[in-house]
Amino acid sequence: PYRRQRQMCIRDSILSMRVIAEERKQKTDQLLYSLPITTTQVVLGKYLALLVVYLIPLAIISLYPLIFSQYGDVYLLTAYGSILAFFILGAALIALGVFISSLTENQVVAAIISFVCIFATFFFSSIASAIDNPLLSTILNWLSVFSRYQNFSNGIFSLADIVYYLSLIHI
Repeated sequence: PYRRQRQMCIRDSILSMRVIAEERKQKTDQLLYSLPITTTQVVLGKYLALLVVYLIPLAIISLYPLIFSQYGDVYLLTAYGSILAFFILGAALIALGVFISSLTENQVVAAIISFVCIFATFFFSSIASAIDNPLLSTILNWLSVFSRYQNFSNGIFSLADIVYYLSLIHI
């Protein structure tokens, strides 16, 4: 499971690195500003395009539980809940990558900063368990993106976790 999450860190940081940084570097963002749409609509369009690219492999993966159920017992609710959680986690990490891409002109810098931020959130729950300070431990557990995903993959569907991911996507 850790290997898949590390691959997700790399993929999401690379997927979102060019979104806005490359536009700014090549000065094509001026063309985007001259369009008869708002900047929010441009960023939302770029984000939704990234989600479609991310959703295509997940659509294929969503067929796996049905195929496996032909050969054995598969708890479909847990399987599809995990796929939904994986989509929401990816959507949140892509939103973080798009935000970081908007802060810099260099796509490599955007990819590295995105990777570091995503990778740091991967270790927040481990760091929180090693810290003796209960307040800091609670804050790090609250900020941990991947620990909330573990709840979903274990079949625990919490409204607080869904709201957390949606609020992270909204930022």
